[in-house]
Amino acid sequence: MLYRAALGWLLTATLCAATVNAETPRVEMQLYTQGRASATSSRQWIEVLSKAGVASMRFVNSTRRVPIEVKNVGTKDRPSFMVTGIITAQNVLTVPGGRFRLSDRAKIAAWIKSLGEADARAAAGARNNAFGLTTEQFEQARKDLAKPLDFSTQGVAASSVLNSINRLLTSKMAVDPAATSALDPRMKVVEQLQGVSAGAALAIVLRPAGLMFRPRVREGKMEYHITASTPKSQPWPVGWPPQKKPRELVPKLFEFTEYEIEDFELPKVLAALQDSLKVPFVYDQNSMARHKIEIDKIKVTLGSGKTYNNRLLALVLNKAGLKHELRVDEAGKPFCWITTRRR
Repeated sequence: MLYRAALGWLLTATLCAATVNAETPRVEMQLYTQGRASATSSRQWIEVLSKAGVASMRFVNSTRRVPIEVKNVGTKDRPSFMVTGIITAQNVLTVPGGRFRLSDRAKIAAWIKSLGEADARAAAGARNNAFGLTTEQFEQARKDLAKPLDFSTQGVAASSVLNSINRLLTSKMAVDPAATSALDPRMKVVEQLQGVSAGAALAIVLRPAGLMFRPRVREGKMEYHITASTPKSQPWPVGWPPQKKPRELVPKLFEFTEYEIEDFELPKVLAALQDSLKVPFVYDQNSMARHKIEIDKIKVTLGSGKTYNNRLLALVLNKAGLKHELRVDEAGKPFCWITTRRR
């Protein structure tokens, strides 16, 4: 039963709260009264709650058990809260996270204010955890960047590969003017990235030139901003940690194989392993250059034996001061990231 005596106060409270708090999230309340609550008590609560910032209130006299809760009935950008609470027979307001008497006006105001602040923190956290994007924007970028490359890249000019990736994507690249000159037109892509996702491939191609990219939204549109990489920058990564176990992702890594390696050139050994494992090898060229590791000049001798492929790959790479780790691209496809043992 809605208290008729409170209707006039209810309209006044709504208008006053809307005027005072026009820039704060709207808060409405449905309050279940227990026992015999008077119309005077309801008017007192309306006065206290409207001054605390509640836009409207509805009082229901009921003895049934109801869940107290706060729901955002608006949007993430424009939140609007519906609070379900109880006024006990002792005239105590019970809401999620608090119990208040009529005299607790400052505490009630602080609790109302905290609703909007908590929602704002959650929204900010969602943006900060994903390159400054909302969850929906991050998912939009991830889905776009998951498109596989349908063209060959090995030995192709990096600038040409970037142009092809840009044509593949729905959202386009935006190159910082200072980064334009960093891409040497003579630089070629070492790896065969056909079939690898556009996001991983883009990060791989940019990295040797000292460049990086991050998705961002400008004027309501998603774009991939290419800039020079700095020690403090947080670029879109070259692949992601896999959620599945390595044995599930690349079963061939755990198959046994016989080997006989005597004074073989390292690139040829790695090419043979890559062909056997049917998984792309991607090289951390920046780290290799920093530690002056030139795999073209390295020969490997292991003798003969039998072991599983994962162990054999580790032994071969160790001869050059390298190691491997399994990563997945935006589509969940695995590849081997080959980097230096020393950082």
